[in-house]
Amino acid sequence: VVMLDLASEMLAGATMEDVSTVLYFKVLQWAGYSRNLKVAAFERMVEKDGRTPELHERIGKALPGATWARVQNNPLAIDGLIPKIAHEMYPALFPETKSFSSSTEGFFQFEDQRVQEMIDIVREKSGKQNIIFIVDEVGQYVASRDNLILNLDGLAKNLKRLGDGKAWIISTAQQTLTEDDPRAALNSDKLYKLKDRFPIQIDLESSDIKEICYRRLLGKSPAGETELGKLFEAHGQALRHNTKLQDAKYYDADFSKESFTNLYPFLPAHFDILLHLLGALAKSTGGIGLRSAIKVIQDVLKGEGGSKAMADQPVGWLATTVTLYDELEKDIRRAFTSIHQAVGKVQIRFPDSQLHQDIAKSVAVLQILGNLPVSVQNVASLMHPSITASSQLDTVRKAVEEMLGDVHVPLGEKDGNLVFLSEKLRDIEQERGAIALRTVDVKRIFNDALRESFDPLPRVSLHGTMAVATGLKVQAGSAITSLAGDQSTIQTVVELVPASDYDTAKNRMLDDSRSRAGRNVIGLLARANSEHDDLANEIYRCQRIAELHRNEPDQEVKDYCTGQLDRAAKLATQLQSKIKQTLQAGSFVFRGQATAVSALDGDLLEA
Repeated sequence: VVMLDLASEMLAGATMEDVSTVLYFKVLQWAGYSRNLKVAAFERMVEKDGRTPELHERIGKALPGATWARVQNNPLAIDGLIPKIAHEMYPALFPETKSFSSSTEGFFQFEDQRVQEMIDIVREKSGKQNIIFIVDEVGQYVASRDNLILNLDGLAKNLKRLGDGKAWIISTAQQTLTEDDPRAALNSDKLYKLKDRFPIQIDLESSDIKEICYRRLLGKSPAGETELGKLFEAHGQALRHNTKLQDAKYYDADFSKESFTNLYPFLPAHFDILLHLLGALAKSTGGIGLRSAIKVIQDVLKGEGGSKAMADQPVGWLATTVTLYDELEKDIRRAFTSIHQAVGKVQIRFPDSQLHQDIAKSVAVLQILGNLPVSVQNVASLMHPSITASSQLDTVRKAVEEMLGDVHVPLGEKDGNLVFLSEKLRDIEQERGAIALRTVDVKRIFNDALRESFDPLPRVSLHGTMAVATGLKVQAGSAITSLAGDQSTIQTVVELVPASDYDTAKNRMLDDSRSRAGRNVIGLLARANSEHDDLANEIYRCQRIAELHRNEPDQEVKDYCTGQLDRAAKLATQLQSKIKQTLQAGSFVFRGQATAVSALDGDLLEA
């Protein structure tokens, strides 16, 4: 059996050599011959003549302490030493000391001759007639290149004909040959012909990979299985709830005691995410040099990525999307540079908060996948740290809001999903953060939210015949602004004051309510909340940046503007809710009497 991994053992150079060429040099290496074709031919001739000990002896005399294994691939020794030894051993063939040359220029060999030579070398060295050549990563290596497809086709034909059924080639790929690389669409007809050269095809399903992993790598001792079983019985229901995924049609977030024990420290969803993540990275990088799922899991267990080895973690610890990001960080940096840089900016802005950094890594993984909503709930579920831990949702939500509010963090929202922004959008985001806040606009946004909070305007029916509605006004200092229903006889005037001025404002409002002009005015007094201003400011920035870039032709910018308007609408709803909460804690003032809002009803409009 001769094994070749095209990802790690391709020939060095700017171009990718034919598969048969790489395999030929691999056979020479496997047989112990020099990588130089002339030297390898000389070795085979010496070997056939039974003079190998003599060659080794002459090398030892010429270079005391040196061995043939050290000399055969040394470019300096090949040109300086071997020509002399070749002349001494075969004077008729090499009449002069300079007759032997290591250069293969002008020497050509047909593919069928080279395949026959490979078969002969393996049979001579192994003493066996049956040969299996195993070539890994074929799909990504040849997918988008006509010449490599044709060469592999010829190699398969020649092995079948010259091997007479005793020389087989087995090719493996991360996906089936015809779907390994989207760039291969141009060569699909050739790939299907090539596929026909491999009559026996075995597709390894993801479920098979899962089984291989838990049988080979994640097996537990009887004592370990018992301990995990007890943990699951005690915390399994809570764990299911805390790791439940939203709109995850491609991922199975549910699990039984058996599947939990088999895959621990991974949950089924984490395992599926790993497989999809490797697929996404393979499409972006061409798959060359990418590790398999089995190798990644092995690295997690051993702590190869710089993280703590699984064996050193306490029982109950869970692998998360953060674990996957850390293990595949180099691949992510190569394939998705902008996303990797965005995570780096979060690490700079929040150097002392592991939570913020972990959220960034989880968002990055989900954004690369593209088939699972990047919601706060999903991020929190996939970051769940251990079997016994409580829900992370509230702490994750708070941290996400902090990241969204930081203008130097390139995190935004699109269609309700978190997303890291591109370089162009980062510049726009910086511009957004520098927008000057205009008091008149911020006040307008607050007043709009206040108006929506009283929609529809409070109305009551007297004796079933007369409907009485109240208008709505807002007071700031001595200025009173009408917001709705200014023709109504009864007017509700809302005033928010600092907590320190609340009693003074209440006494003033009581005095005003006793006057003739204030007989039909319902005062609604509450303590001001700084969150109102923060939300109104953020809404203004969202609306303003969308207005400034609404005519941009770039679809990415258009989507960003749409996302900003969606965020403004979402924040406006939050602002209305905050206003209602604030007013609910306030007091009504009417005709010399003050009554707490909450004493009348739990709902503001009903009160």
